[in-house]
Amino acid sequence: MRPTDALADRRIRLQECDDFVTTSDAVLGPGHTVNDLSDFIAPHLPEDQQVPGVLGAIAYRLLRESLPLAQVYFVSADMTAVARAAARTMPDQPLRSDDIPERSGFMVFDGPITWNEVDGERDAVNGAAWNMEDGTVYVWPLCIEPGPHGIVPLTQTHYRPGDIPGADAGPSAHLIRPLLTAWTLMGQALTVGAPEPAERPERRRSARLNLPTDVVVLRLRRLSTSTDSETADAVGWTHRWMVGGHWRNQYLPSRKAHRLQWISPYIKGPEGLPLVVKEHVTAWVR
Repeated sequence: MRPTDALADRRIRLQECDDFVTTSDAVLGPGHTVNDLSDFIAPHLPEDQQVPGVLGAIAYRLLRESLPLAQVYFVSADMTAVARAAARTMPDQPLRSDDIPERSGFMVFDGPITWNEVDGERDAVNGAAWNMEDGTVYVWPLCIEPGPHGIVPLTQTHYRPGDIPGADAGPSAHLIRPLLTAWTLMGQALTVGAPEPAERPERRRSARLNLPTDVVVLRLRRLSTSTDSETADAVGWTHRWMVGGHWRNQYLPSRKAHRLQWISPYIKGPEGLPLVVKEHVTAWVR
């Protein structure tokens, strides 16, 4: 996957939302209510899917409003692996408005950040969108490359400053926590973020829709490595791995508050091999 693909994904999601809104407006009229929407959708869905279907339809509308304003992010494979691992042990903390990197965002991960399981089958969740409006942030986990049950959006949830996202252990908690982890890592020295221009064809397609054409690429800063090339050649390692990452609740003078910080690990293994992050991550340290 390339950074330019993130812009294409945003454009495709926007078109899907447009198609739904256009269809429902044509049938129900532009001033229809949630009850009208429920009556429109319910006959086409099994009984156990009617409520999620209506909520998904509402989410499509809100997502449609936020996507044209969104800053697009592309998260590299190494950074995705770190965020996925760190999310497993990230402690709960109240949300602050300055935890959110942009008012509106659309983020594509180069690999699954978590999985959504339905009827024993798993879809890779490798994207997210969010939008802050009137002090509330709305969040949509996304399947950019849908599997057997992949839909856009998977769910919609919302939080206000002071809420503890993901603490309710509800069905969407595991979908939200990796995004919160990515937001946290974005503000640390561990992460390098830089805007990159899109390739010309996608830049033109986005421009025709009056969409922003830049994408911010988030990469893992080169960490200290404990392996020299002679040792690597002798052992014949096939990958790199992370040693020693953990969470700490640390006071940040710039924000005048204690916030969770991922304490940088080091990378073992020779440069150039793929980074594999193991399931075990050291627990939170106060």
